[in-house]
Amino acid sequence: MRLKLLAPFRSHLRLSLGCTLKTGRLSAFKQDYLEFWNGLQGVADSSDAEKSAAIRFLHSEPNLGPDAVRYTTIDADTLRYTAELIEIKPAHSSEIADLNAPDLQATVDRLGERRLVGKAAWDKYADRIPLLAESTTIHVFDNNISILEAELDVSNVLAGLNPDDVDTTLDDLREFAVFCGEALIKHYYSSLVFPLLRSITEQHDTGHVFVDPLFTASSSIRDVQGLGEFEYPIYRDDNSGTASTEVLWVTRSLVCDLEDGTQQPSREALPVQSIARTWLRAVGDAELTNKVVEQDDAYSTRWLNYLFREKFVAANDGRDFEDIWAAMQLCQYYYSAVESLNDRLNR
Repeated sequence: MRLKLLAPFRSHLRLSLGCTLKTGRLSAFKQDYLEFWNGLQGVADSSDAEKSAAIRFLHSEPNLGPDAVRYTTIDADTLRYTAELIEIKPAHSSEIADLNAPDLQATVDRLGERRLVGKAAWDKYADRIPLLAESTTIHVFDNNISILEAELDVSNVLAGLNPDDVDTTLDDLREFAVFCGEALIKHYYSSLVFPLLRSITEQHDTGHVFVDPLFTASSSIRDVQGLGEFEYPIYRDDNSGTASTEVLWVTRSLVCDLEDGTQQPSREALPVQSIARTWLRAVGDAELTNKVVEQDDAYSTRWLNYLFREKFVAANDGRDFEDIWAAMQLCQYYYSAVESLNDRLNR
């Protein structure tokens, strides 16, 4: 069983208004825009981020889609410039990452001072739930929004459960997932994402400003100038002085095979269907829950506890699930951008 996380958070990158209005309409401007992103690979190569991550600039020429020919195929009609600007895959020494690694522990300890319930769940499960390192990706979008994607192997926690422990265990697992998502974001943001984004904002050409210059060359992390009239209240970790961020929410998608049961000596076998029904109880839709349990191709993406059948994820070489997952990422981005804008306007 796996638990896939999607967690949007605020980040220091925003395309300039002039850029978003002009891109694609003025050919000279568009060429300059391409050259700007093409040149950023050199920034990544010279930064500390390149040493600890694989970085793709999705608006650079090698990563652009073809020019659209309207109303032919989905691929042809897809926007050439994706909503996602940068894809960052942190480097790991193995396929399974230890959540008790020393470099993450400092972030966990700081976060635990404010998230007592989540820290208790972390202490209970961190040594039993490995992070599937290859799945960890940070998607950087426009409008100061990024999304963490990560995957946890929760088989050791859910296998062999006593029926009486299902409710408590799944509640703890939810708290663990939220805490884990926030800890990973804060860790990667201060050590990897923020230094890269800061380098990018300092590389713009004065004649064509493609990203908002959020920082000056003399600014230190402790002296971040912020976002002008849209400055966010949470952008530094007060305990360490390092760059931090605000996590908006963490969605949890449970991927499991509902035909399997769990068996442990001297205990009654617990069908995985019971776990699925408990996981989806907050949805409040018995018809949908029954459909997910009974049909191989069913799934639930309501509320923040999502569930996918393992057979559906693997069907059609995974393409159907990949389409839904990509759509979920875009939805999370647009929800986050609108919430962020509403928050700015309210202030």
